[in-house]
Amino acid sequence: MNLFEKYINRGITANGNINFKIFCIIILNAIDGILTYIGVSSGYAVELNRIMIGVVSDFWKLVLVKILTPTVLLILIAYLMNKFSYKKMKLASAFINICFGAYIVVMFIHMVCLGMLFYSRIA
Repeated sequence: MNLFEKYINRGITANGNINFKIFCIIILNAIDGILTYIGVSSGYAVELNRIMIGVVSDFWKLVLVKILTPTVLLILIAYLMNKFSYKKMKLASAFINICFGAYIVVMFIHMVCLGMLFYSRIA
């Protein structure tokens, strides 16, 4: 059983719910990075985050800075939240919930942009 299966199989507990959200954030972050790289490198999209402009144009920088670094930090947060009680980690829990909501919005924006791109190619 791998790390994420263990977290997902914990059931419907406070930590289990947060761990599932952490898992989803890691996946959504990777999808966001890849879609952003494809959009920027093809010229169909522009990176709006000024800090990330130099990162998203280089695939390996993107993998290191945008995908691997947040993944390692999120796994560390998941580990600490499981080691300590959920009640002691309320700030981390709030952070995870905010990130989860933000990535849902980001994925919606990506879907709208992809839909517009495909529609413009058809029309």
